[in-house]
Parts: sequence; structure tokens; C-alpha cells
Amino acid sequence: MASVSNHGNSIVIEDDSQFQEQLNQAGNRLVVVDFNASWCGPCRMMAPVFSKLSVKYSAAVFLTVDVEKCQRTVVQQGISAMPTFFFFKNRKKVDEMQGANPKGLEDKINQWIGGAVETMSVDPKRVATGRSWDCFEQLLDNPQEVFMDVSQLLLRFASNIINNPDNPKYRTIKVSNKIFQSRLLPVNGAVECLFTMGFKERGDQLVCPQGESLEKMLILQDALNDERSRHSTAQELEPTPTPAPVNQPQSNGPSCAQPTIVSSPAANPSDKERDFLLRLHSSLQHVLLYEDKDLQRRAREMIPLAELERRAKEASERTKQGGDGGVDERDCLVLELLNWFKGTFFKWVDKPSCPSCGSLTFAIGVVPPTPEEMAWGAGNVESYKCVYCGKVARFPRYNHPAKLLETRRGRCGEWANCFTLCCRAVGFEARHILDWTDHVWTEVYSEAQQRWLHCDSCENACDKPLLYEAGWGKRLSYIIAFSHEQVLDVTWRYSAKHEEVKKARNLVSEAWLVETLNRMTEEHQRNLSEARRKVLAERQVKELVEFFTIKSVRHDELQGRVSGSLAWRLLRGETKQQADEEKHEPYIYKPTDEEIKEKRLRLCFNCVMNKYFRGYDRELDLSGWQSRVASFSSITRKVERDWKMVYLARTETVSTGHITWQIDLNSCDLVIDSVTIIARSDTFQTGRVDWKLSGDEESQVEMLSGGQESTITSVLSGSKTLKLTATVSGGKGDVAWQHAQIFRQSFSSQSEYPLDILVSMKEPSLIHVVHSSKNERYFFARLQSQDEVVQLYEQPSLQQQALDLMPVSAMRKEARKESEQTGKDERDCLMNQVNKWFYGSFFRWLDKPKCSWCGTVTKNIGILPPTIEEQRWLVGPVEGYKCPYCGTDERFPRYNHPAKLLETRCGRCGEHANCQALLLRSMGFDVRHVTDWTDHVWVEVYSYKEQKWVTCDRDYFSREREGKKLSYIMAVSNEETVDVTWRYSTKQNEVMQRRLHVSEEWLARALAFLNYQKQQKLSPARRETLRERSALELAEFLSNYQKQLEPKFFFNCLLFYFTLQYTPYTFTPTDEEINSKRLQVQYCCASDKYRRGPKMETFLQGWKSGAAAVKSVFRKYEHDWTTVLNYLRSRGVKEADLTTLRKGNAFLSRLPSSPTGLVSWAMDFSTSGLVIDTITIITHCETMESGKVDWKLEGDDDVVENLSFSSQRDHKSHTTSSLRGCKTLKLTAALSGGRGKLAWKHAQLCSQPIDSEGDSSLDIAVTLKESTA
Repeated sequence: MASVSNHGNSIVIEDDSQFQEQLNQAGNRLVVVDFNASWCGPCRMMAPVFSKLSVKYSAAVFLTVDVEKCQRTVVQQGISAMPTFFFFKNRKKVDEMQGANPKGLEDKINQWIGGAVETMSVDPKRVATGRSWDCFEQLLDNPQEVFMDVSQLLLRFASNIINNPDNPKYRTIKVSNKIFQSRLLPVNGAVECLFTMGFKERGDQLVCPQGESLEKMLILQDALNDERSRHSTAQELEPTPTPAPVNQPQSNGPSCAQPTIVSSPAANPSDKERDFLLRLHSSLQHVLLYEDKDLQRRAREMIPLAELERRAKEASERTKQGGDGGVDERDCLVLELLNWFKGTFFKWVDKPSCPSCGSLTFAIGVVPPTPEEMAWGAGNVESYKCVYCGKVARFPRYNHPAKLLETRRGRCGEWANCFTLCCRAVGFEARHILDWTDHVWTEVYSEAQQRWLHCDSCENACDKPLLYEAGWGKRLSYIIAFSHEQVLDVTWRYSAKHEEVKKARNLVSEAWLVETLNRMTEEHQRNLSEARRKVLAERQVKELVEFFTIKSVRHDELQGRVSGSLAWRLLRGETKQQADEEKHEPYIYKPTDEEIKEKRLRLCFNCVMNKYFRGYDRELDLSGWQSRVASFSSITRKVERDWKMVYLARTETVSTGHITWQIDLNSCDLVIDSVTIIARSDTFQTGRVDWKLSGDEESQVEMLSGGQESTITSVLSGSKTLKLTATVSGGKGDVAWQHAQIFRQSFSSQSEYPLDILVSMKEPSLIHVVHSSKNERYFFARLQSQDEVVQLYEQPSLQQQALDLMPVSAMRKEARKESEQTGKDERDCLMNQVNKWFYGSFFRWLDKPKCSWCGTVTKNIGILPPTIEEQRWLVGPVEGYKCPYCGTDERFPRYNHPAKLLETRCGRCGEHANCQALLLRSMGFDVRHVTDWTDHVWVEVYSYKEQKWVTCDRDYFSREREGKKLSYIMAVSNEETVDVTWRYSTKQNEVMQRRLHVSEEWLARALAFLNYQKQQKLSPARRETLRERSALELAEFLSNYQKQLEPKFFFNCLLFYFTLQYTPYTFTPTDEEINSKRLQVQYCCASDKYRRGPKMETFLQGWKSGAAAVKSVFRKYEHDWTTVLNYLRSRGVKEADLTTLRKGNAFLSRLPSSPTGLVSWAMDFSTSGLVIDTITIITHCETMESGKVDWKLEGDDDVVENLSFSSQRDHKSHTTSSLRGCKTLKLTAALSGGRGKLAWKHAQLCSQPIDSEGDSSLDIAVTLKESTA
């Protein structure tokens, strides 16, 4: 019988019959035969040489023949001396050699082995099958020299087992073996090929169990031989070492240099990474067993599926009673399958019973598995001894689900293994979950809930992800989900202690893990349809969002869950408290007509009566603390009859609870002005109650103390919503829940209100911005982010740092010289010199970083997480690159902080513009940072000589001529944020069709809000300068639209922009007016000025400067394009084309985008000691079509009079004494109605010709008298 020698791959021929048999089996492969004798000295010298050559040249067959044992063969072959070496091909001797000549022997082998590879006989069907396998395709993705090296090793393993199927020695590969670690493990597809051949992971070894079919091994062997034969016959089968790069030290490893594996996550993986990678490969290979259709069929035959489906249907129907949506039938089937599996099918084994007498046993160690046990994946066999009869019991830890269908017993590994197969067998999408801290379970995808459900068959637990961390106290590190379509790190679903988990994750780097899992997933999704890959990608996005939310631990998480519908939890037998929470319908307070009129909303709660009250009269609103809350979780009302106290607290079984009340003003035109609130709470021991008051914006948050006194806050001013949330937690001992109480009251305090919220409302200011959509929030956040960077340019220390790096004197000298030669403005020449130096000497463009070691251009490998140091410098994405030559990893942080860019001096357009803007600002230029939202950035500098903004972009030319489809281009400086899209486009209609992220009116309001904040501290002179610049800029924009001088956009946005600066104004009498007991105010719309006093002297400039309230109104100076006309004339526009711009009317009108507009004027005489006697009002309003102007006059104590004026431009007055005795008045005009595209124009307020600046279009005269009070 043939056997394998102790060294190498040489086959020892022990009898004559085996010699001819091995020649027949070899086919056309080269056969090298060593005829030797044990007593021969030269034979003993050549034995180790022959063994090494048998390993080196695995494509050949090496036979060792002992001449004393195979005498008939010796006679037949004519052997006369030892050692003698014969060479056979196709069973015929083709060469021979005698004597101990190692070099001569290897030369002979090389001489014949090339032909052997080229003419290797392979089965075409096997080749086709092998080439279709994923592992083979992955192997082919490697460089040619890597493939040749690895395929030789794989063929050696296969040949050893195929030729020696009964020898266990060739069926084991030690993971610690240097060849395995350096030449197999890092290579894409190599370990997968071993698993396909039949190898299994057993501790620190890979084992090919005896008794398994070798068909797959033969298929892979033929496919590898066929691929190798396609390469040049002149190439030696031993792979040529990869040359080391210049200056790179040679490897001290095996004889062949370590190749650069581009597809590997680490070119030189650490021991921990190798072990981790091997475990990943093994687990991924294992889950492919669940896709075996025959195995699924066998599992289904054991599952009482019809009975389980019947129960699931009944359970689903029960959850739908009462009108609820209920639980999906398939989700119910998951629970039924869990119940059946734990209760009927599978058995837990801690220690096996004695197979002889059934008594208890005790562990005596681990024993090696038998071939039969190894065939079913038993890596370890635990040995136990009976305490009574002494018999030994074996407990093989089988890993093959087919065997587990038979044994139906084990611990968590066997339970999860078999249950996952059962889930796949009944059609569920299932994943096998491996916890690195030694536990295993299953996840099942719920189509109805669109998420993965945690299923632990050992515990009969479903959807309780925090069970292990919170209930068992496990310290988690890595939890990986495996399916035939995906490998994913799901650790974060199972932890509420993310920081602790991060510290425990020290086996491999996070970047390595992400890259490795993504690569494995991509490889296994390669053959999936595009539609399926899209579904999996969308699911993964949802999972990642779920992972980012840190969960709070609830009591039932100790043996329970954190999420799910009411029916879902009821079905699983959870508490009535949870059912009450699910049945609760959220309540949101909305102001009534009375409250809108009063501009006040008040709500109160009395815990003793358990009732809500509303309004100043505290009328009963509704009973039950739950009836008026927006949401609550684990909160209950506790009545202590012995202590005669009542309060709200968290339920006894949880660690935290919360409750929220909400007010929403979106149903009216008001916003919050201020909030007065009492929210009482009491704490004992370590109990906590955290009160949080919040509004629309993230910045509108205030934490309350929960004391007895009221709190008055304006932090929510301008907000449309109010949320008050109380979170209770902490405490000690069995009554910890009692140590944090809300609204604690004694039975006798029925007149007290521990919750009392008073909201004062007001009309929104012009610049009030409400972000009602995700797009608006994103847009505003992006504007603010850009503004934050621009504000850095104003730091004196940073400007000085920039100036220290610039050749300022030399540039000024060159600018002066250029100005003298060309006649250009010296400042403009200096700007050119700065830009010339910046692009030519200081900053360089960086597309891809070069390798820091060998200088080769790198290749992008994705986005990496930023380091703490990188985050300090406002880093955006960190791009990862790898050198294709030496494998060195490079990082390219996209810094946003200009100080860091002064150091790095490289980047793309974003970094260029950022650093350039700082340098120009440091030289005293007015600079704007410009962002094109189709991905480009540049700088604008203001030219005082040319009175316009100049574009500074080395590669700049019309973005539209580049083919860019523009939408938004925003220019940001420390003083303003401007939409400059129209400077860079001549295709207004196309651009408008793409500007769909936010409405134009919202954008104008957002820009107004930002500019109002920026310009509050500027001097009036500076603000006026900016307004003049804006007028010129508008004229420039309009020059692009000579045929469309009044596009709708400009009335929605740009005209709106020019009426931004607004502070509510109230007229109060001067000493002179008090003495004369008369206050008269006039407004002229043509000159846009207010006049007052006996001589009617100019008092205020700008119609809004004297208005008390403004909403969606602008001043239309009809064809008032004085600046525009001058600009267009300078651009060569003919006078004939400008005739329509010369004359027209001035009036106030609503914005074209708003159905209504409102403006008010107010007077207050409270401090004068006088009250109103009569009021005379003269105004000029014009209406057309169905346009309307409604007037209302208001005084103290809801005194109101609706006024009516002529629609003609006359001076008809209206005199009234309806407000006699009042100390205040408010005159309001509301504009609405109209038809068609010009509907906004059909209701005009204060209308007058633009050449009538001496007249007034609004005149309010108030006579006063002494107060009788």
C-alpha cells in the first residue's frame, strides 16, 4: 500500500502492485521515481533533497521505491545502482539519472515539467464548474504572480489528499504555519478555496474531515491546472519574486518575495488581523450550508409547518381585535417557530447523561474526534465520566446543521446553528450572529416591520437586543452578522454602552474591519441582480441609522425589548402599561380663536384632581394626566393614600421614564414671544428629574430647575412650536422609582397647579425663519457652516499669521509699478499680484497624494474616519489612498480651517478658495467666499474702482460654458450672505427649474435672517454702503435679462432682499406735541420718507422705519431703475429699450408669492398723561380687479373700528372718535385679492406718482385731551 513519507510530498511505494497503479493514476503528469535502499549512504543523502523537490514541484508526482521491498519492480526496470532516478510521462520512461547529484536532479525535473503542465489532462466539465465558483473568480482577481504562487499551494494540498485519502496528516493545516499566514491568508479568494475544497475551522487548524466527497476538490484542482496551463509555457511554475521598489528593503520571509496584494485589506496583516480574518472566512463559508436546498427540505420535513402557520394566523387575528393594525402573520410565525424549537424540538445539554445507566457525569477533558465526528464538523469532543458506573460519555460539538437535525441537542452554538437553518427552510431571510465574547444567535428579517429581529432560540427571546449587555452583564466587543448575501458589523444594535464597547474593540482597526466586511459582502453580492443589491443597500442604510441611536435600557430589556408595536408586545405577553402607552393618541395644543385674538395661551394641570385646565379662568379641559400629553413612556400616576400624596413617577420596573407636552402655532400667523412656566418636581436620594423646554431650532433649548417658582424665558421667541419634556431616572434600592417625582401634591392642595404654562404670542418679524422641511434645515445649516469658516478670516492673529507668510512689500511694489504702467487702480493691481503669487508660488493643486515612501501616484480606496487631531482643524471627509506599488496607505484630510491650510498649502478648489480668501482678507480686501452647489468654490473681491465684485478663480470661466447645470451659488462674507447665482448664468428659466430644494421666498427670508444678525453691529453708514452695493449688484444681475426686466424671481427674492432691515417702531409724542395736544405723522411713498411736527420735517427714512409690523409687503417704485438705467446705459443698451423704465408710481404691495400682506402703524400716549380724542386719517389706496385693502383701527381693551377708504387717488379723510379715551392706537392695512400673474399689483397702498415727492400718501393726525381717570 502506498503511503506518504515523513518529509515532503513524495509517495512511498511499499509493494510492487502500487508502482504500476501510481503510474496509471498520474496520466500525462511527470513522474519522478527514486530507487533507493536504506543501507545506501548516497541514498540517505539524497532523501531530504528528493522530499524538498516534491514539495517545490507539486505539479509532478514523486515516488520513493525501496529496492528491497519492491524487488520485482527493480528487476523489471533494470536497476543496478542506487540511487537511480527514472522520469516517466504517460506511463513511459523518458529519462533517467544515477548518483547523488541534487542540481542535476532538479535540472532534469525542470527540463520535463514544463511540458507536463502544458499538456495536463483536465476534465472540461469540471473546469467549467470550477471557473463559475466565486472563490475561483476571487482568486483570479489577484495579480498573475500571486495567482501562480497560491494555486501551486492549493494544488499541493489537493494532490496530497486525493492521492492519500486515508492519511489524516495531509488533511490538517496549521493556521500558525508561516506559508499559510504569508502566502495564503492575505490573498483574495485563497481561504475561500480551501473551504470549498472541504476544509473546516477547528481551533487553530483547518481540517478536511475524512469521509467527505472529494468531488469539489477535484473540480477545483482541474480548474486551477487549466488556468495555470494558459500562462506561458516558458514561465517557471515557481513564481518569480516581485522586485522590491527602489529604496525598499528586501523581505526576510520565504524564498519568494511577498507580493503586493491590492485587494487585501492589509498587505502585511498582524497576527490579530489574520486570526480575525480567518474566523470571518470560516463563518461566512459556514452559512452557505443553509442555502443547500436538500438540507432545507430535510429541515422542513421535521417542522410541523402547517400547525405553526395555523397558530400564527390565529395569533395575528387576535392582535387585530379592537381596530388595531395588529401583527403581521409572518412575524407571528417567527414567534411560533421559536416556541416550537425551544419547547419541542431541541434540547439543551450542559453535561450529557451516562449512556449506560443514565446517571450524572463529570468532565474529564477533551479528546480528539473520530473521522466520523470530524466529517460532521466536530472540532472538539468533550469527554465525561459517569459518577455511578464509571463509563465514559462523549459529547461531540457538531457544527454541521445536517447532523444537528439528527442529534437535536447542544449548547448555544448548536441551537443557533440549527435554528438558523430552520428559519431559512421555512422561507425567512435569516442571519447567523456571532458574538466574539462567546455567544451565537439568529436574526430574522421582518418584511412587515422593515427591520431585522433578534431571535435567541436558547432563550426563546425575540427582539430583545440589549438582553446580553443589560440582562447578562456581558461586555461586548464585536458582533458580526453572516448570511449568504452579506457580512455586517451589528454590534451597535446590541449595546447601549457604545463608549465601553469602543474601548473593548482592540483586536483590529475599525478601518480594517469596515473595509474587510465591505469587500466580503461585495464578493458575495457579485452574482446578485442590481435590484436585489439595491434592496440590500437600502436595508443597510436603515440599519446604520438604527445603530447610531444609542438605546436606553428598560427593565424588560433585562429580559425584554426596547421597540415594537403594541400588538407585537401584547403578543409576547408584556405589560398593560406598555399597552396603555401604545393606545395613547398624542395630543398637541393648538390655539383657539380666542387665544389667537388675545395672543395668549395658558394650560394648567392639577395632579390631585388629575385634570387639565385651560385659559385664565382655568376652565376644565379634560380629565386624566395622559389625555393632554404628546407622548410618554413608563410613566404612571401614584396615589399614596396613607401619606395623602399624589404624583407622577416612572413605573417600578424601569430605570427611566419620560413625558412630553407640546404646543403648535402653525395653524395661525403668530409665533411665540415669551413663555412663563411652572413645572414642579421633587427628588430624593439620587433621583433625578430633567426638564427640557425646546422650540423649532436646535439652539432654542432651556433646561428648567423644576422648582416652585415660575420661570420666564424668551429663548423660544420666534418659534412656532413648544415642547416640554420631563425625564425621570436615578434613585436607590427597591424604591428607586419613587425617588424622582413630578407634580407631587397633597390631597388638600386642589387649588394649586404644579404645571402651569403661559405662552405669549406675537406676529412674526420679517426675518423670522421657520425650517419646516428637511431641505430647509439642510440648506440653512449649510449656509451657517459656510459662514462659520468665513468668520475665521476676521481673527487678527490668523491674519497676522497669513501676512507673515506673504511677500507684502514686494507685491505692493509690483502693484504700484503695474498701476503706473497700465493706469489701473493700485488696489486692483495689488489684488492681481496676490493672486499671481498665490497660484504661482504658494498653493498647489492636489488631485491624489503620492506615496510618501516611494513617490508613486496612489489609488483611492474610500473614505476613512478622521483622527482627533484632524477634527481639530474642521476636517471634512478624509480620503484614503493606497500605493499600487508598495502598498503604503496614505491619508488626504480635506481641511476646512484656513490656519491648517497655511501649513499644508495644497488641496483642490475648496482648499484653494479657503486659503486664498484668508490671504486677501489679511491684505484688507473685502472678500466673499463663493460656493457653487454643483461642486466648485472660488473667491470674489470687491473693486472700489470698478464698483463691483471681481471673480478670482485661476480656472474660472462661465460655469454654464463648462456645461454645469447651475442651481444655487452663494457668496458669504463676514458682513453678508448673498445669492449670486444670476451673475454666473444667462439661462434664468433653466436655473429656476432646478432650484427646487427650497422656495425662493424662504431663501430670501433665510438670507435676511443671516444678514440681519451680521449687520446689527455695523454702523448705519456701513449698512448704507452695503445697500448701495446691493443695488449695483442687482443692476448687474438684471443686465443678463434685458428681455425680462421684471422676472417673477426678482419680486419674490431680490426685491424682498432690499427691504430686509426692519425694527418695529411705535410713535410716542414729543414734549412739543404733548403741549399742543396734537400728533401728526405723514408718509410720502414717492420719496419713501416720514414727516412729523408743525413744519412737517423729515423724521424717518424708509417706509418700514416707521411701521409697527410688516408681513409680506414691499415698496414698489414702479420702474424705479435709476441705478439700473445708468448701469445698462454704460453697457450699451439703447435708450429706446429703456423707455418703459422711466416713469411710474410708487406704492406698497404684497409680495407676489404671498396671498396676503400686512403693515401696521402704532402710537402710544401712555407716558404723556393724555388720551386720544379724535383721529383723522388720509390715505391713498388703489384697487383693481378683485384686489382688496382692508383697514382696521384698534385701541385699548379690544376697541376696534373697521375703516373704508375711496379707491380713487383723492385726499378724502376719515375722522373718528371711536378710540376716544384710549392711550394707544394701531392702524393696520391688509392687502389681498387680485387676478392672474399680476394679482399682487391689484391692491396698492399709499399709491402716488413718483414725481410727487412733495405730497403725502398717508396722513395720521391725532388730537389729544387730558385723561379723566
